[in-house]
Amino acid sequence: MLFGAASNVALTVYASLEIVFLSRTLGTTPGLVGLVLALAAAGGLAGAAAAGRLSARFGTARTFLLCQGFAAAMMLLGTFSLPGWGLVLFVLGQSGLAAGLAASQVLATAFRQSYCPPELLGRVASSAMVVNYGTIPLAALLGGALGEAIGAREALWAAAGLLIAALPVLAPLRRLRDLPARQSTGSSTG
Repeated sequence: MLFGAASNVALTVYASLEIVFLSRTLGTTPGLVGLVLALAAAGGLAGAAAAGRLSARFGTARTFLLCQGFAAAMMLLGTFSLPGWGLVLFVLGQSGLAAGLAASQVLATAFRQSYCPPELLGRVASSAMVVNYGTIPLAALLGGALGEAIGAREALWAAAGLLIAALPVLAPLRRLRDLPARQSTGSSTG
């Protein structure tokens, strides 16, 4: 949950400045901004589709870590975009970011559903959402303030840096191949 909250801050700061960066900094036309964002979003579909195959090969914990690290690197790649053909960096970066996030979200949701006892799943999922999504409104304000204070590209760098800085929270997973399975309580009625 802590990583989710920190990453949502970084992702929302980034998202709040994408259009400003593309249109004002890079001089991209509105139609091309839409095309760039649509192409970039397609990465999410690819990531969600690949999550099962990747986790079968590398393990759920390792795949989760790889996807989060890949997403952070791709987020940084987008900040190096330039006008014209340099937009390809933005599309690649955003597409990779979406792929990494979608795959890791599939794995996190599957883990939560398999690990939590059914009677607690609703409470666990809602608590995670409150913590994770509760950061978004403040992060959007932060993104706007950073963009105005230091510039759109620099604020995107800061957002990517924040996501990279949050990765060590996941360090305990690096020793695991798979995310833990629910332990049976062994209790019986009767």
